[in-house]
Amino acid sequence: MAIESTLVQHFKVEITWARHLAGAYALAAQSFDLILLDMTFSASTGSRSQVRKQSLAGIEYLQFLASKGIDVPVIVVTGHDSFQSVSAGSPKSIEELHDLLGAGFSPTYQCTVKVDPLRDDWQEMLVEKVRGVLNGA
Repeated sequence: MAIESTLVQHFKVEITWARHLAGAYALAAQSFDLILLDMTFSASTGSRSQVRKQSLAGIEYLQFLASKGIDVPVIVVTGHDSFQSVSAGSPKSIEELHDLLGAGFSPTYQCTVKVDPLRDDWQEMLVEKVRGVLNGA
């Protein structure tokens, strides 16, 4: 995966993945220095044909972290430019998502990085943001 290879190239890290929301809940019992969170989590654990993506499920996970008093820095990584949800007031852009998360989950939420597999500049931004979090900036 591009995110994993970028992180391994620049940092001495151990990476733990959660493929679905239930797996992320289970990982919350462990200690981490940083969470990279995709807003569009798989909401079920079935076979590939049964897995569905839940738009903005990452917000549910941030709410879970806050309710448990888990204060780990979170960088949101997403391949989406816009977000759709059935709830009114859901963010329509990365900028709106950033504002929403900053207002609701500060100081845990750090920033959002747009991952675009057709470009390389996102990797530099991700490295810069991770470095800042890990160095306490």
